[in-house]
Amino acid sequence: MKKRGLLIGNFDGVHRGHQELLRTALLWSEELAVLSFDPHPLKVLQPDRAPLRLLDYSSQFEILKAWRVAQVFRLPFSLAYAQKSASDFFREEILARQPNSLVVGENFRFGQKRQAGTQELKNWCLESGIHFEAVAPVCHGDRVISSSWIRELLQKPRLTEAAELLGKNYSLSGEVIEGRQLARTLGFPTANLRLAPEMAQQLPLHHGVYWGQEKHWGPCILNVGLAPTVSKTQDLKVEVHLLSFSGSLYGQSLDVELLGFLRSEIKFSGIDELRHQIQMDLQIARKNLGVQ
Repeated sequence: MKKRGLLIGNFDGVHRGHQELLRTALLWSEELAVLSFDPHPLKVLQPDRAPLRLLDYSSQFEILKAWRVAQVFRLPFSLAYAQKSASDFFREEILARQPNSLVVGENFRFGQKRQAGTQELKNWCLESGIHFEAVAPVCHGDRVISSSWIRELLQKPRLTEAAELLGKNYSLSGEVIEGRQLARTLGFPTANLRLAPEMAQQLPLHHGVYWGQEKHWGPCILNVGLAPTVSKTQDLKVEVHLLSFSGSLYGQSLDVELLGFLRSEIKFSGIDELRHQIQMDLQIARKNLGVQ
């Protein structure tokens, strides 16, 4: 039986700080499991401070699998669950999974009113024969890398800096669904993406036009926002125009890497002005992507 290490955390974005936890865990275990919470505890305890997710669960797991994570346990967090004592949490959620090692960030706290931390975990793991590691935060410059910092950069939007913290370009994914066909009548057919439920209406991105690369179909331009010129709803829309592909992609999944930001979303005076702006956006995107 393989030695399985356990890590605790949300691992949203799987950024360079998370990667250090994973790297440490793999020094002691052949495969890993992650213990997380759903929804994020702040969504229950302080809803006005609840963070937007960086990645949907499926994309997150695909990245974690490359780090030999075999399973993610999403514990259903609630007000009742928040009353669980630290010792009960250790026994029911950690010991019950029989890990050979446990890895957390050195600032990790748990149990009712955050009553315990890494010292208690170290003691209980020692008593239980589990190797324990508390990993120091990873810094970029003089600031600790965190998911909240990455969200802040994406909202600005400063994609290059966000990518430096993530260790990769930010990407988003979704299933292609039928839209209103308006972009096609403008001469720029787009694939409308249905985001995963945990991402719908809450992408941590500045609304606007980006250029990027779709995993299978190559260079693209995409709009993230409310499409105020042609839509009267407040529904978030993600529309992707592939620069080197034409055809139907309904039902397929697109995975788009964001490489650059073109402009913020604005409401145009009408369809003709919108069409003209899209032509200019495409011209710049093609030049940036090296596409004729």
